[in-house]
Amino acid sequence: MIQPHHPHLALRHKWMVNSEQTNELADIAEQLIKIGQALKENGELTINDVNIAPQSQPLFIVRYERLPRGELKLKLEIEWEDGTDVPEQNSTLIID
Repeated sequence: MIQPHHPHLALRHKWMVNSEQTNELADIAEQLIKIGQALKENGELTINDVNIAPQSQPLFIVRYERLPRGELKLKLEIEWEDGTDVPEQNSTLIID
């Protein structure tokens, strides 16, 4: 049996909200706008009855990548430590 690279972290990983669905691009854009508006106005949002409240300066990750079978992926992530307010710094993002 192969052990996880970081077994202590593998025990802590769990999905609290997990949704994958095919949708019209315009509908996806509307969902992203709703998420952004909720974060901007309230500093938090609720998805499927799960409250999500990021720290005030989370790490924002944007990745555009080609996957092994040739498909393309645009990944948007917001990452923060639970219970802390210490931001992690990275490069600046410019959206045109």
